[in-house]
Amino acid sequence: MAEGFEENAAYFKLDFLDPAEVSRGDRFEAIVPILWMFAGSQGRCTLARGAAPWFMPNDSPFAVLNKEDRFNAFHKELADRSDITHVFLVTDSVEAFQEMAGDLGPTYYCVQLYKSYLDTFKLNLADPPRAKEAGRAV
Repeated sequence: MAEGFEENAAYFKLDFLDPAEVSRGDRFEAIVPILWMFAGSQGRCTLARGAAPWFMPNDSPFAVLNKEDRFNAFHKELADRSDITHVFLVTDSVEAFQEMAGDLGPTYYCVQLYKSYLDTFKLNLADPPRAKEAGRAV
């Protein structure tokens, strides 16, 4: 005890985001901690800008598909990562989300993220973001 304890805490700032910046995709790094926590807060929370077709941090069990037209390559890359449990699919189309989640199968907990991330995290939505768990819509 005289040597102290290994740190195990992280500080995240809760802030308001400019809707214009979010709609342009300029604030992806602001939601990465939320995605990391949603996936169980395991490993290091690695930030990213979201300009790449997908984001798959090495130390965390989640992946984000930013460009739905790159789904096939993303799916192949995902197959090489047995530690991924949560997949966030960025699309405004419920049908596209359901098709991609269906192709991924019940292995992953899939969540739809709208292209304007604010729409995903708004409170009191009449229709909350759709998720797919174990092959069925939630």
